[in-house]
Amino acid sequence: MRTNLLPKEIIRNRLIREKKPWAVAAAAVLLLACSLGFAAHSLSVATVNENRKDWQERGKAAASVKSKSDG
Repeated sequence: MRTNLLPKEIIRNRLIREKKPWAVAAAAVLLLACSLGFAAHSLSVATVNENRKDWQERGKAAASVKSKSDG
């Protein structure tokens, strides 16, 4: 037979106190993962070089299509 005279509120508080470091670590890992994903996306977006010849050609083609549709 087991008897525990410790109130349930104290047990609950102890459990929460034990789990807090794990919750903080999980939040930190999630924040780090989101930051890395954002940085990777930002770097890939920043690699567009408008001075490349194919971008200039496509820009001219888009301008000609726009002028045809305006006319």
